[in-house]
Amino acid sequence: MLFQPLLQAADPQVLRLFMDGLDAIQYWQSLSKPIPTILPITAKTLCEPNQVDAISDLVLNSRLPVGLVALGIINLPSAQFWSDYQIGLARLRRIGLMLHLLHFSGSQQELQHIDEMRFDGVHLSAQQLRTDQLEQQATLQQSISALSAICQKNYGAIYISGISLISDLTTAQSYAARYCYGGLMMPPVSRHQLLQINDSRLAKAIFSVKPQ
Repeated sequence: MLFQPLLQAADPQVLRLFMDGLDAIQYWQSLSKPIPTILPITAKTLCEPNQVDAISDLVLNSRLPVGLVALGIINLPSAQFWSDYQIGLARLRRIGLMLHLLHFSGSQQELQHIDEMRFDGVHLSAQQLRTDQLEQQATLQQSISALSAICQKNYGAIYISGISLISDLTTAQSYAARYCYGGLMMPPVSRHQLLQINDSRLAKAIFSVKPQ
């Protein structure tokens, strides 16, 4: 699950919303229905030691099991902040956080970074694939082929977001995506709706599904 409030969070809101995300994970964990959740974060936040300290404290104090909390890296920093970014990311990796790159562009720098840090998930958008299929198909295929090899080596996974057309599912399968999400799969739900799901028949249907 992607904790969307953090996607548009202003700097002063990051820690509060990050805590809200941990609370949501804790809620489902307390009901014996743990849901791995991605908490989006910007490179700017990871470049600030004080913010990294605070995030580390929040995660450690939550006492959530390893594997339930993932950082969703929204963007990569410019070259002058790269060292600070890597230090902050490595610190959070060491406390057991999973790593996801939310907006894969296919650059060589990204591929190298994904390999070095052993990212657990890399996200592409269905819209991006539809556009690139028409304009830069050869380049796109080369980048995703390299990404697939890296993910397979590091036990990572490719995610396709924004699935809204049946053809998107076919495209996702052709690129060996392991997970898909978007309006076609399940429309977004509010936090209030999430709380209501627990007592609904829908919840029993969702959480009774066993992976094959």
